[in-house]
Amino acid sequence: MTEHRYFPRISVVIPAYNSRAYIPDAIDSVLGQTYRDFEIIIVDDGSSDAIGDLIGSRYPDARCLQIEHGGPSRARNTGIRNARGEFIAFLDADDIWLPTKLEKQMEYFERHPDVAMVFTENNYFDDSGTIDYSFKLDKRILMKGNVPANIFLYSGVATPTVIVRKTVLDEVGYFDEELSIAEDDNLWIRIASKHEIGLIDEILVKVRKNHVSLTRDIVDVIRGVEKNIELLKKKYRCFDESMQSIIEKKISVIHNNLGYYHFIKNELKSARVEYAKSIRHDPRNLNSYRYLILSFLPPGLINAMRRFKQNHSR
Repeated sequence: MTEHRYFPRISVVIPAYNSRAYIPDAIDSVLGQTYRDFEIIIVDDGSSDAIGDLIGSRYPDARCLQIEHGGPSRARNTGIRNARGEFIAFLDADDIWLPTKLEKQMEYFERHPDVAMVFTENNYFDDSGTIDYSFKLDKRILMKGNVPANIFLYSGVATPTVIVRKTVLDEVGYFDEELSIAEDDNLWIRIASKHEIGLIDEILVKVRKNHVSLTRDIVDVIRGVEKNIELLKKKYRCFDESMQSIIEKKISVIHNNLGYYHFIKNELKSARVEYAKSIRHDPRNLNSYRYLILSFLPPGLINAMRRFKQNHSR
């Protein structure tokens, strides 16, 4: 009798590094999906907290692959190479999908057969479960005009919101393991440079705030962006010299984001330094001018304005 092997429609790839405290919530959010045709692949990236034992005992139907520690790009690539699905969905071990996420994305693929990748809106939450509205980006801005340039500028595609066709990844390549910063943007740009991508303008993913990434040395961030630019120019040939103005805007955005990080912590002097750098790289960055001016207001007034904005954005 011939054995029929099951091939799921979606392979869910979850890299995990010392994430035992969080990963059950992530996996449970997959198991709670209204769309059911998937497999779960956890890639244990050399963890020391016995994630593999937890997966084996609590989630026996999930596949757990163990590798030496090499970072999230290598872990995701391991998952992709071992995937049996027609589509690849990414989820980080500390993030959560809302129940209709897969269903709505697969409906989008059905309606748009030429689309290579679909991502969604997301929000951010902390360990207490509180939603943080400070870092929300309206992702519709990514879809207007030059999509690869917009992704480069705004870094607005959160990896746990993405589903991409496996054939597209086989064509453009996987995550570039030379990068430790912007490796996800690099891949989305390569996909968007050759294919149509789609956005579901609805929050379907909750992303846990990573305080380490927010406080990372700006020099490291800029070097990471510069490495990404070099790869996009020379290795992948997605960018040419006509992109120089976009590159300056990107560096301006980095300083603007760091300025905002200082601003919300009431570190107003540091915020002013970053906003000034932002304006030097892109004198048309009106947001940096706006917050530079606001940074001269009394902290009490700034806090009152922030509370008002948060209350009216819910």
